[in-house]
Amino acid sequence: MRASEWRSLRSLRLEALQDSPLAYGSTHEREVQRPDGDWQERAAAGAAGEEEVGFAAVTGDRWVGMARGYLEPPVAHLIAVYVTPDSRRRSIGRAVSQAVVAWARERGATAILLSVSDWNDEARRVYESIGFMPTGVQKALPWNPSVTESEMRLEFA
Repeated sequence: MRASEWRSLRSLRLEALQDSPLAYGSTHEREVQRPDGDWQERAAAGAAGEEEVGFAAVTGDRWVGMARGYLEPPVAHLIAVYVTPDSRRRSIGRAVSQAVVAWARERGATAILLSVSDWNDEARRVYESIGFMPTGVQKALPWNPSVTESEMRLEFA
């Protein structure tokens, strides 16, 4: 992700929230209200790759997948993973997730955590294929308590 690509970040994030609203801790209604400056800051921070990072999968000039991560030492967090419906089942979700995992390792994290909605078996299989394991911790989606998310963790050796 480059800082100048904030419009692509915004567009794909809003698409994700419309396509899979029960997979994320925010809503389309909330995110669409964010000013451009917020998106510019997110993209710049993701591009800098210091305390947070963003990776995008691009076909031509179109973003078809993304993943973000942030550090909360000693662990990192994998968040906002999304692949457009027409690009799924091509290992894009796995690739962008693995890029965040590699970034976290390079930054000295001891592990990386994520939360996945219990209904999202496809995403869970992708994370398990990378080595993530359920921790047993569950919580309700902040804006919709009827949806349960399960925490998964990947330990670094």
